[in-house]
Amino acid sequence: MGIGTHLYIKVGIHFQVVFVVLMIKQRNAACLGIVILLALVTSAVLTVTHFKVYSRHQVSITVLYALFLCFASLSQFAVRESYTEPTLYASCATVLVLLYTVLPLPGLATIIIALTYTIVFEVCNLLIPCNRDTESRELAQTILSRVVLQGMSHIVGVYVTHQYQAHSRCLIYNITKLAMAKEKLRRERKLKQRVISSVMPASIGKKLVNIEQTHFQEVHIFRPMVMHYLRNVSILFADIVGFTSMSSKRSALEIVSMLNIICDSFDRLTTEAGCTKISTLGDCYYCVAGCPEKMADHAPTIVELSLKMLAAIEEINQEADFNISIRVGIHTGSVLCGVVGIKRFRFDVWSHDVLRANEMEASGMPGKVHISDATFQLIKEKYMVVD
Repeated sequence: MGIGTHLYIKVGIHFQVVFVVLMIKQRNAACLGIVILLALVTSAVLTVTHFKVYSRHQVSITVLYALFLCFASLSQFAVRESYTEPTLYASCATVLVLLYTVLPLPGLATIIIALTYTIVFEVCNLLIPCNRDTESRELAQTILSRVVLQGMSHIVGVYVTHQYQAHSRCLIYNITKLAMAKEKLRRERKLKQRVISSVMPASIGKKLVNIEQTHFQEVHIFRPMVMHYLRNVSILFADIVGFTSMSSKRSALEIVSMLNIICDSFDRLTTEAGCTKISTLGDCYYCVAGCPEKMADHAPTIVELSLKMLAAIEEINQEADFNISIRVGIHTGSVLCGVVGIKRFRFDVWSHDVLRANEMEASGMPGKVHISDATFQLIKEKYMVVD
């Protein structure tokens, strides 16, 4: 149930209790009819609160319900010929309390309804027979006392309404501020994850992010060293042929644009193949398969990636009017991988097998993939190899 439902339950129970007391004290069947009518109207309003129409017309429905409460309170003047001051004021005070503190009405609407109700109530009270027969001096004292009493009731009610609305506005502001802070924190975390994933594999980055802050304070470093030794890893190096002489013939902007196009294409292919990019060193691009996540078919996967890289270079030459070629070298072995350094750190691999893969690239031929014997033994049944 929503907040409106709880409010109307409070109003219905509160007001019905008052009329039940009146019915018992006055022994009038008309009070029973008012109680039944009030119960039916309250039940109808409670039913409406469960539908979308209530959210669209909440103020209108609440105003109508408030007017009905006022009418129910004023109807007591028609069910008895004699009244007592405590009974009358208890009924009036109940309506004012409900209007000012319980019903979800705007502040101005609450004040207008409450003042109108009070004026009508006091006029009806003056017209009852017991007051018409009262002496003028005594009647004047009664009117003065009731004006002061009603005035104080309204002052307290307006103050309570103002405080409630101020608290509601403050609460809404704090909730909005909290929601904005959570959204900002979510975006910052997402940005941090993107930055971390751009410099290292997701599994390594997750381990670094999940390290407790207390550990940082104990050892006074940015993060602990994360290092792994892995076997059965295939390493690929790709290098642009004649890049040095090409750099002297083209502007810096053209060279950087060309490298950006090539690296973007290689990054996409590497990601699609499930391999891990390590870095770019000038015009040299190198990546690995089976690190840091183990891969059963690491050698065939990285060989297939190298062939797609050669095909991508051909497409780039046709689309961008370049005339470039690359050498590719592949070797399979063991590596030590991890993240080192405190500033500008990155994920990297080290071993003699990494140097061997670099040597395979340096000794290769343009437009060809040069593989070592270790890699050849793993792919000889799937690919045709030329000595």
